[in-house]
Amino acid sequence: MPPLLPMRLKIFVPYCALLATCYLLLNTACQPPEFNQKKEIEHGEVNLDLRNKKVQLLYNLRDKRHTDSLLLFLNDRDVTLRYLAALSFASVRDTNAINSLAPLLQDPVEDVRIAAAFSLGQIGSPKCEQPLIAAFFSKDSLSQHQRFNAVVLEAVGKCGSRQSLRQIASVTTYTETDTLLLEGQCRAILRFALRDSAIIEASATQRMVDYVGNERIPVPARLVAAYYLARAKEIKIDSAQAVTIGLGFVRAINAPEVRAQIAIALSKSNTSPAFGMLSKVIKTEKDWRVACEIIKTLGEFPYDTARVLVAEKLYDPNPHVSRAAADFFVKNGKPQDGQWYARMVRDNPTWPAAMQIALYHAANKNLTFWGDSTAKSDVNWRLKQLFQQSKNPYDRAACLAGLAEYGRNHTWIHQFGFNDPALAVKMAATETLVSIMMRKDFWAHFGEAGKRCSSGTLQLYT
Repeated sequence: MPPLLPMRLKIFVPYCALLATCYLLLNTACQPPEFNQKKEIEHGEVNLDLRNKKVQLLYNLRDKRHTDSLLLFLNDRDVTLRYLAALSFASVRDTNAINSLAPLLQDPVEDVRIAAAFSLGQIGSPKCEQPLIAAFFSKDSLSQHQRFNAVVLEAVGKCGSRQSLRQIASVTTYTETDTLLLEGQCRAILRFALRDSAIIEASATQRMVDYVGNERIPVPARLVAAYYLARAKEIKIDSAQAVTIGLGFVRAINAPEVRAQIAIALSKSNTSPAFGMLSKVIKTEKDWRVACEIIKTLGEFPYDTARVLVAEKLYDPNPHVSRAAADFFVKNGKPQDGQWYARMVRDNPTWPAAMQIALYHAANKNLTFWGDSTAKSDVNWRLKQLFQQSKNPYDRAACLAGLAEYGRNHTWIHQFGFNDPALAVKMAATETLVSIMMRKDFWAHFGEAGKRCSSGTLQLYT
């Protein structure tokens, strides 16, 4: 037996060495792949594959607004699930998620950081302001975080204070190549103005004016700035600013979307430079969308001066522009031109039906039986004829709106409108009858008959 021991030792020692080698290999080969796999997930890319059951789950949780369940995924190893969970709170908008979303502003994956910033902005609580400001990359000389910074700026505009607006508006260090930052700055100022409790600062408005007038500013930023000047309430545009904005119109030759918003902004100025610019460019504007906006904005200026400019556009070959001109007179027409509106239609029988109806509408709105009984009777008759001849339900609906300008048409509107096969016409009949009842001159129009104006089964009451 003893002689066998050395042999066993000879076999056992190499076997132990083999086990030790395998153990070392297991500890050096298995652990790193697990770590690498974790790293790959945490620092990978968002993959919104709808075949993924977990992705489906996140969308369902968002739809059902299950805040507690969504919060659990904000720290998930899978970047896609973190992203979806963070983005879900842009819809859910639960303030209880603020403390859990804020740490994701430091997430290693930019898409997750952006989703968190966007959701905090959508939640809109003042509590979101400081985490967003702290997350802004102020030292980004290589411009690696412009996309994130732009989203942060806009988010601050949704929840920040007046002091933040002043600070954002005072930034002048962004260059013409900082497209995302400039757009983010403009979006932030716009968001401040569009909130329920609008926050407006003169310095911010001036910043938008300067950007609109500067052709070196990228078009996306100029568009947002122009939109601010067009849509923000309670801003005042003086003559000097109107001149700068007008120059922006000329310089936006290749950006019709910017020119359209500038036209609206100029109408809010209601100054001589603003009208001078609009009266000039309406004659040369080639883009029909911009021309339509200019026509609409001229309604903010004295009718007698705008009338001639718009009347020329009734002959414009583009149907959108000519229709916009006709609608201008429906909205802004004056009694002294009532017969002229009707005469324009009679002199141009080839005009589209929609345009003829609009001008007859303008005529019926401004003519009176007391002074123009024959002309008004003729207009009402022609509208009824157009209604009965038209095969387009929307044109017939427009005829009813024009007929409603004379309240005693209520019986005719009820009879033909409610019996029309098209739902659009039935709805128009209902709306026009309501508009007749809501007239300020209802009692003057109907007298004692207004107490009970019968239209078949429909009773009109005050």
